[in-house]
Amino acid sequence: AAATLASEGLAVPVLVDRGGIGSVPAGVEVVRPASDPRRARFAEELLALRANKGMTAEEAAKRVLEPNVFGAFLVRSGDCAGAVSG
Repeated sequence: AAATLASEGLAVPVLVDRGGIGSVPAGVEVVRPASDPRRARFAEELLALRANKGMTAEEAAKRVLEPNVFGAFLVRSGDCAGAVSG
């Protein structure tokens, strides 16, 4: 699906890597949460959102590495219009 969207010029698909993405089609961006520079900012924001529920900074740092959580923050930040983990 990502390759089709990219090849038809409909979108620049962004895939959040779970650790198993093989070859990536042209025009598709892959985001790796563990090495992404936005990781710390997203963890701080997650902590701010969930601190009243008892989340710690360490938990937020760990949770933001989860592809679905990271993808949600890509959308929340406006860096992506939608996210799918792959």
